[in-house]
Amino acid sequence: MSQTVKISAEQAIQLEDKYGAHNYHHVSMERARVWYGRAAEQGHALAQFHLALMHANGQGGPVSMEQARGWYERAAEQGHAN
Repeated sequence: MSQTVKISAEQAIQLEDKYGAHNYHHVSMERARVWYGRAAEQGHALAQFHLALMHANGQGGPVSMEQARGWYERAAEQGHAN
């Protein structure tokens, strides 16, 4: 049985840092894309930026320049422009 758990954007970033694509012991781009997506949807600018990169480069899923552009714009609106 699947259970939905609500977490904060900061918690999602912490989980991604611990278990996601940037941890050399537990590499999972798909998982990183999910965690960044959860945090990005909650307005976390750094997560929005990383999610945009993942969409642009096809990491953890298909390339989507339209999605990448949208996430880059949302991150930039919050001051995360690079």
